[in-house]
Amino acid sequence: MTNEDLRGQFVLYNFSYTRCPDPCSNFVHTMQEVQSRLGEAELGDIPMTFVTISFDPGFDTPEVLKAYSESIGVDPNQWKFATTQDTNLLKHIIGGGFEAYYDPREDGSYLYDPKFVLVDGWGIIRGEYRYQTLTPDTDRIIRHIRVLADEVHNSRGTASLAYEAAHFFLCYTQ
Repeated sequence: MTNEDLRGQFVLYNFSYTRCPDPCSNFVHTMQEVQSRLGEAELGDIPMTFVTISFDPGFDTPEVLKAYSESIGVDPNQWKFATTQDTNLLKHIIGGGFEAYYDPREDGSYLYDPKFVLVDGWGIIRGEYRYQTLTPDTDRIIRHIRVLADEVHNSRGTASLAYEAAHFFLCYTQ
């Protein structure tokens, strides 16, 4: 799975590992609640995907991730669990791409920066929700998804040219 596979859809990412002790169950609960409340965001025909990236590839093999996702009852068509055995690539994706950091400890646990990241259909990060500074509020995440959906719905036809130009100058010129 690459970011190109997810183009054209909204994606809510989080970063964790299956052996994570509490409060990790809160992260799963937040993702499940956002997923169950997507109707409130009025997405229309905009697809939405949830992705949990594990930074524990030594334990979280594809088989373990599949069993874990089944144990918490997620729809595998909408919520993906991913990792890679290439630990350098994993650090680059999570740390470099999402600015979420983790560090393994000797006991097999991780010190990490728990967060959710909302990405729009163009692959641009549009929202970050950190647990260290503010427990992610599902209402706030749903509201942000709705704002993104409104942008997409209002940027069709001729309005799309103005929207894309504004998006370009806002996101790419610095």
